[in-house]
Formats: sequence, C-alpha cells, structure tokens
Amino acid sequence: MYSRKAKVGKSTLELVHRTLKTVLRVKEKYLKTANEEVYYLHHEVKNAPTLVLIHGFSDIPESFLPCLFALRNKFNIILPALKGFDFEGVDPQKTYSLEIYRDTILGILDHHGIDEFHIGGNSLGGATSLLTYKGAPKRVKSLILINSAGFEFDHIDSVTKRFLKGENPFIVNARPDFKALTETIFHKVPRYPLFINQFLYEDYKISAQQYTDIATKLFETDKTLSQGSHIISPEEILVPTQIIWGESDGFFPLEIARTISDVIPDVRLRTIKNSGHVPHLESPNIVQNVIADFLKTQHE
Repeated sequence: MYSRKAKVGKSTLELVHRTLKTVLRVKEKYLKTANEEVYYLHHEVKNAPTLVLIHGFSDIPESFLPCLFALRNKFNIILPALKGFDFEGVDPQKTYSLEIYRDTILGILDHHGIDEFHIGGNSLGGATSLLTYKGAPKRVKSLILINSAGFEFDHIDSVTKRFLKGENPFIVNARPDFKALTETIFHKVPRYPLFINQFLYEDYKISAQQYTDIATKLFETDKTLSQGSHIISPEEILVPTQIIWGESDGFFPLEIARTISDVIPDVRLRTIKNSGHVPHLESPNIVQNVIADFLKTQHE
C-alpha cells in the first residue's frame, strides 16, 4: 500500500507518538460498546478536573500530544478518536454524524464516572464540542474552541461552504493537490524529517475516498452542516469560553473568531500569528499555555 519511504516515515511518526505518550504518561485505551470499539488516549489524574480535547477532520488524537506538557498532572485529560479517523477507517454500513461523535465522548466520560468536564477541540472537534455543550450544558464547565467549525456567516467564506458547493480540499490525487492542502492548513508548511512528508502525502492520497465518504455522511445527517448554519448561536453559549485562532487559517478565517467573540457573553480571544488552521501543531507552546491559564482561572 505504501512505498518503502512512506513506510519509514510512518514508523518514524509512530515512534515520535510513542515517545510522547511515554514521557507524558498517556495511555492508549479502548472502550467496547454494544456496537463498536472506541479508541482514545488518556492521561489519568485522579481527583483532577477533566479536560477533553478533540481532533479535527482527517486528524488523529495524537496531534494534541505536544500541547500536554503544561497541562499534565494538573488535569485528567482525554483525547478521543472520532470514528472514521481511528484504527477502523470508514465502514460503508455505518452512519457518521456529530451526534454520534458527541455520544461517543459522553460514553467515554460516563464509563469513567465523570459528570462535569471542560471540553474543546480543533475544527470538526470544535463543532463536536459545541454540540456536546448544546446537548449537555449542565455537564460542560467551559469551552475551548481552536479554529473551530460550527459557526457559519453569510458574508464569511469557509471550508463548509466549499463542501456544500461540491469542493473537497482533502482529495489528494497528486503532489500539487497535497501542496495546496498543506498550504491551506498551515501558515508555513513544516519540514518533516525521515520521510514523514512522504507518508503523509501517500496517506492522504489513499484516504481520499474515505474522507469524501465521511464528509458526505456528515452533511447528510446533520442539518446545521447541510444548511450552512450555526450548531449553536454564539449568544447561547453561557459557559466561560476560550477561543484560540491561528490567523492564517485557510478553512475558517479569523473573521469568524472575531465575530463570535463579540457575541459570546463570557469569552477570551487569543489569536496567534504565524499559525494557520492547526495552531496546536504550529504553535503548541502558545496553545497549551493559553489553555492552562484559562483553566486556572476556572479553578481559582
């Protein structure tokens, strides 16, 4: 499936993730339910506030590992894998929706006996966090929105609008497609060592149909997505909210962050220069310190 160079890159990336998990005391866990097996990462700290961080579309929970250094030992941290982006891939017989993602996260929390929690995420993970708050507002203590999906304005372009027009930026058939995608995601495309870039290119190329199928199913099952509307109106968010936004986002422009921060009652906005759609990967030190400072104020 992968070229020899891509296999080396895959092994290198897996080694980086294993090392981070060891250093950060993060364990891989699986929760069996009646219909499926759910994968998530857990930095378990007894009697500490729980923080849930959710990855974005085409991403994995490991992408948040570099942001845990300022948060470890202070918070019970759960990084769930959204179905379709985990070890199983896409099952044509399954339905994928924000509601299912929300229920998966609540299932993990219920399994651990966790009632109240802080929750946030990047892109699709942010949208899932919003829906979780909308469905269980008394359980959510605060929100952390990192270049989040879930807010749509008629005058602001977004990747959601492009999907609705039939465009799919995640389709990678050749090197120019991968270059265009990474330049949209990142402020500055990183230079990955030891063939990791080759692996990522081939992985996107192999996963093109998978990402198309998931996007199609999400738009089929979620009216807010298919209608291009808010998951929840910003003024209805009544918990403390930290917005973190990379200023060079090619998917969800900075104008979205500024617009919702003017409306959410209890909000902090931190924009990050030289970062794009995934500031937790481009500027992990800034992101983790912003999160740590925000959560500290919730527990003083």
